Amino acid sequence: MADKQFRHPIHSVEDNAENVPVSIQDESDGTFAPVSRSRLMVWDGSSWIKARANANGALLLDRGGAGADLSISVTFSTAPTNYILVATASTAIPHITAVIVALSNAATASPAAEVKAGANTVLKHPGIPAGGGIAATDMDLAAPSAGDDITFTADAPTGGSLSVTVHYYLET
Repeated sequence: MADKQFRHPIHSVEDNAENVPVSIQDESDGTFAPVSRSRLMVWDGSSWIKARANANGALLLDRGGAGADLSISVTFSTAPTNYILVATASTAIPHITAVIVALSNAATASPAAEVKAGANTVLKHPGIPAGGGIAATDMDLAAPSAGDDITFTADAPTGGSLSVTVHYYLET
């Protein structure tokens, strides 16, 4: 796999300057390169598999959908209060990887909206304008405890609708 390399602007151990282009290579040539804030895929000999580190720093492979991102989308025309988007088993910790909240153009109000994982606020906006929205992506925010649900609370989207999409995975 030594021929499987690419150049990426990352920090190099040899050069303390930020964003210095270096080659990332596998272990067959004896070199490694530090990488931060990247998406990792590993080759198992037949296909590429998504890999990630959990909150404890352990490397997890998302083979066959185990731990892979799931998603839920719901649209509201009334005010949801602590609406349970994902009811989590008592043995699982939900990790949110992206949230998108959008308000239709027809709305005549600017509703506040909040997505929570357990007691942690993941995304909050004081008043989304008609035709607007808010998003948070490329993250891994875990709920404080196993069994914590992912919930959504918002003001009424008067005259329109409010949509929320949450991408997540469950750590068991």
